[in-house]
Amino acid sequence: MVAGLAEQIAAYHAAPFDAKGEACGKIQVLEELEDHLGDRDVLAFFLAILGNTDEYDMARCHLLKWFGIDPAPDAEAHRLIGECVADTLRREDDWLVKCWLARVSDAYIDLPVIVTVSAERFRDEAESEEVRCGVMSGLKALGPTAEVMELFRAVAAGSDEVAKSARRILKEWGQESESGPFL
Repeated sequence: MVAGLAEQIAAYHAAPFDAKGEACGKIQVLEELEDHLGDRDVLAFFLAILGNTDEYDMARCHLLKWFGIDPAPDAEAHRLIGECVADTLRREDDWLVKCWLARVSDAYIDLPVIVTVSAERFRDEAESEEVRCGVMSGLKALGPTAEVMELFRAVAAGSDEVAKSARRILKEWGQESESGPFL
């Protein structure tokens, strides 16, 4: 366990918000703990913040930035982070956090739960374009498997910008024309 972790967690929760609604003290605590992601208690603290939809959005985005850039220290941490990202992406209402979740999901696309949630968000025409495009990146990285092409074809049948992108990707894979959903 990281020395002083309980005090740092208490400092995080006690950090005040300023007149602009920002809590720099919360970010400072996260930065002090960044190098200790391999510690299970630190990881649990980070995941509790990320998974709490009532938590400070900038702290959650800060964590997502790390989770998308730095690889997890081991397979178990990778799995736990990916499961938290997937679960949170299903429940999230905050547009900015949801966009970051979608963007980061591609770092965990090897996990079936991320594939499932990404497909759900990608298919959902009521979802924001930014979120749908964010998950599309990870899904595209899976390559033109039968399941992925079926998903892209379903989305390509739409008429929005995401559908156009799906058609373009299908064309890259030699499957569809760029001007419409079918050859």
